[in-house]
Amino acid sequence: MTTYLLDTNIISHLADPLSPLHENVLKNIRSLEQDDVVCVSILSLYEYEYAIHTADKDLSDGLMRTRKTVLDLFSVIPLSLEGSAIYGQLKAHFRNNTGIDKNAIKRHSIDLMIASSSIAAGAVLVSEDKIFQSFMMFHTDFRLERWGLQHKRDILRLVLFISTRGQSLQDGLTGRATRTA
Repeated sequence: MTTYLLDTNIISHLADPLSPLHENVLKNIRSLEQDDVVCVSILSLYEYEYAIHTADKDLSDGLMRTRKTVLDLFSVIPLSLEGSAIYGQLKAHFRNNTGIDKNAIKRHSIDLMIASSSIAAGAVLVSEDKIFQSFMMFHTDFRLERWGLQHKRDILRLVLFISTRGQSLQDGLTGRATRTA
């Protein structure tokens, strides 16, 4: 059994049939084993709530329908004490190793919390957000899949990125980098 944590951008691609990534995300969900679990972070619901309250009426109505569907179909991973400890480590490693300044790193706080939550839950994070690729070098238990990838060239580029950052090519091919579907 594998647990998959869908990032907010994956939920959006799944909810939007016009998204160029919609079919790939849907295909990946349909290809999961019966005992696999798909969930979302409470933080994605926070992001949806903010969008609902700041969007125009038509978009807001669509976002409310998406939120309801997400709650009906997927489990919600809450924030946890274990996740908070991982968050502190991950954020410090990210800041110290990238040189990002303390103001710029604030823009990535929710991403860091979602990554930390996935690690704490033992889940594979599914996202198309490129920032998550860099987190892989800072925590050995962080697993990431990109279900929107459409070309083998993109997969190879991701594996090369990981291998040049101290990860072995084998780690990249055994599920840390991407799911091919």
